[in-house]
Amino acid sequence: MPKVSVVTTLFDSEHYIHEFYRRITQVISDIGLEYEIIFVDDGSPDDSGERVLELVKKDNRVRLIELSRNFGHHPAIMVGLEYATGDYSFLIDVDLEEDPALLKQFYIEMTSQPDLDVVYGFMKDRKGKLFERVSGRLFFRLMNLLSDVPIPPDILIARIMNRRYVRNLVRFSEEHLYLGGILQLAGFRQKGLPVVKGDKGSTTYSPARKFRQALDAIVSFSEKPLIFTSLLGITIFFAALGYVTYLVVSVVFFQKYLEGWVSTMASIWLMGGLILSANGLIGLYVSKLYVQAKGRPRAIIRRAYGFGENAPQ
Repeated sequence: MPKVSVVTTLFDSEHYIHEFYRRITQVISDIGLEYEIIFVDDGSPDDSGERVLELVKKDNRVRLIELSRNFGHHPAIMVGLEYATGDYSFLIDVDLEEDPALLKQFYIEMTSQPDLDVVYGFMKDRKGKLFERVSGRLFFRLMNLLSDVPIPPDILIARIMNRRYVRNLVRFSEEHLYLGGILQLAGFRQKGLPVVKGDKGSTTYSPARKFRQALDAIVSFSEKPLIFTSLLGITIFFAALGYVTYLVVSVVFFQKYLEGWVSTMASIWLMGGLILSANGLIGLYVSKLYVQAKGRPRAIIRRAYGFGENAPQ
């Protein structure tokens, strides 16, 4: 009988855990699979870990990996996948915005087409208020403009993956990773299905955090901003060269002396802003290289429960 590893992360999640467990085990029972459920406690400030430990005592197929602090949603997911042992791995957030019943839909689609390695969900209609919807669309358009690998718009974490794909996915060792891009960069045969995503009405992602995550995703996943910056510098150089030529011709042949305070100051501010922006962009890339060169672990496991002799160290 095939085995599925359900991997999910915890952060301010204590109110969802028991209902999530009830619904996901019901779906697994309907399909008729063996299973393990891996909860990764990403430094949650509430009692999420304690709620999962209650399940560990009742069900020996429930696992808990407790990280030493909050390392972020995407690194926590990768930790969970590293210790998944199922023939299939099912990723889903614990907050029930994505229905656990998606496992059955994805599994049927996966097994009906043996050449598929991944079945993922994407939002049929993007949730949220106007700002969230517009900013989300702009982000995916910008990512696809900068990326060599197309990223489906409104893609979700929710997905089922076979063991071959997961084994290769966890080989990506970036400390700063954009999981949405890495999941596509890994390749293999993938298929998307439209999903209706709910809205619990609150989020741990503030606008500032979303902006930082978007900037981190762009810098971590694409080098094209550096190329665009170089092209912009070359364009400005030739534009400035043409303008200088125009001034020289005006002075030598037409004796036309121009008062240049306004144009000079405008040019200084323009070039100064571009130089600072370019230096800042280069600094972001250098900082990524600096952190990656240190070889720090993506996340640190404090304790693990439910794994028996195969407990993560």
